[in-house]
Amino acid sequence: MRKVLKILAVQPLPTLLEPGSYVRNCCLEPLGLEYVAAALEAAGHKVTICYPVRSVNEFISFFKKSTYDVVCFSVYTYALPLCYSCAKAVKMENPQVFIVFGGHHPSLMPSETLKNKAVDTVVVGEGEQTIVELVNSYGSQNPFSNVDGICYKNNKGKSVLNKERKRINDLDCLPWPVRDKELLLQARNYQVITPPPSEQKGLAQITFSRGCHYNCRYCTSPVFWKRKVKWRSPTDVLNEIEFLIENYQVNLFYFCDLTINSDKQRLMDLCKEFIKRQINVCWWGLFSPDVIDYELLCALKDAGCVKLSIGVEGANQRAFRFLKGSRSIDWNDIADLFVTAWNMGFITRAFFMIGNIGDTVSYYQRMFEFVEQLCVDDMRVCFTVPFPGTRSYWNLKDQALLRSENVRDYTTEVPLIKNEFSNEQLFSWQKQVVEKLYCSTAYKERVLQRCRSQRRFVQSYLEHFSFLLNSRDISTQMRNGLRNLSRIMTNEELCHNLVSNL
Repeated sequence: MRKVLKILAVQPLPTLLEPGSYVRNCCLEPLGLEYVAAALEAAGHKVTICYPVRSVNEFISFFKKSTYDVVCFSVYTYALPLCYSCAKAVKMENPQVFIVFGGHHPSLMPSETLKNKAVDTVVVGEGEQTIVELVNSYGSQNPFSNVDGICYKNNKGKSVLNKERKRINDLDCLPWPVRDKELLLQARNYQVITPPPSEQKGLAQITFSRGCHYNCRYCTSPVFWKRKVKWRSPTDVLNEIEFLIENYQVNLFYFCDLTINSDKQRLMDLCKEFIKRQINVCWWGLFSPDVIDYELLCALKDAGCVKLSIGVEGANQRAFRFLKGSRSIDWNDIADLFVTAWNMGFITRAFFMIGNIGDTVSYYQRMFEFVEQLCVDDMRVCFTVPFPGTRSYWNLKDQALLRSENVRDYTTEVPLIKNEFSNEQLFSWQKQVVEKLYCSTAYKERVLQRCRSQRRFVQSYLEHFSFLLNSRDISTQMRNGLRNLSRIMTNEELCHNLVSNL
């Protein structure tokens, strides 16, 4: 009879210093880890999730409360040192515990990850089927040579990379993630969003697809998912959403797909299922600007999508294509898209990436102009990260163009690519780009117009501005501007008069 194992699934997340970051969510659920836990439980094993882990002491005190046969680590690049330290602490407590590392970083750098003495095996790629076979083999003392999708140490301590595991074609066959109700109820989104944080009863992540067919040079996806996308059925997605609403009181969902609109027809089908079931819930996701048209926007609106987070990335077509690969898109269409979406009542968010090889003063001046004219409610400006294992990483490493190879810096909050600017200058550019939006006259007018015609948005803006005002990094100009804008929004008569005079 196969042995039932006690398994601890853990995701260490060290506290980050984010010198240029204004918008940051509370800790969302570890969805990948929850999927793995669900697969292991479905196979009959006993699983405990430990999340988030901020320090070795915090983790080991949790670990000592029970006994475990296996500890599975879900690893982000910047958290790798903490994961190693936690794994070492486990081995010091009980050398017999089997340590497994998984996630994008170990999958792209399996042999290097396995060099750490505390790591016994690395799961490479998609984890649900692999981890079950691996744990069953471990519990039965069977050889690992027949387990596809792992990198392990043989009897001589040598790293062995097994055959690549085939992708899971039928995602509906996977058990839904193991959820922590307390975590869902505590999670909040502090961007401009409806419902605002004070009205968010529960926030959950959900997936419609796995993978992305684009070939963005900075992304781990082309290596991890091989540019192939697998989809769940709309029926299965909506069944899970209804379950989370009924059992966990969730009223806001984040679709964490890499590009939820990479297949327009599939997204239209998902919207139709939302509309068919008449589910009164808010959701948002990540979109690419080149696969959004008016028909899709109408379907999204009717389906309860409240926000479009759009990867613009650059300030002109050259930068966009440099980062995201060759795509047929008219740059003016991106600006028009934001205007159309905003006029239809969507909240809009733009993502930009800076700190690239070709960045110049004139390019940032162009970015300032573009941001000021872009019709967005909030934004995220991060530094391009050539994650270890991606083609960008190897190219930059070969050319000695990496500012740092310390994995702790691979957070999107630290400049990593050498160019003509110093780190201090790049942090300054990042700050200026963000403030060009929030301090612009156009932004103020746009917010007031929306708050005058749709008062339900007032609280969303107020709570977002309050979150920004808690940051020590914003300038006096931005601080005063947000406070003044907040004062006007809360005074309905003043807001009405100012908008009337625009």
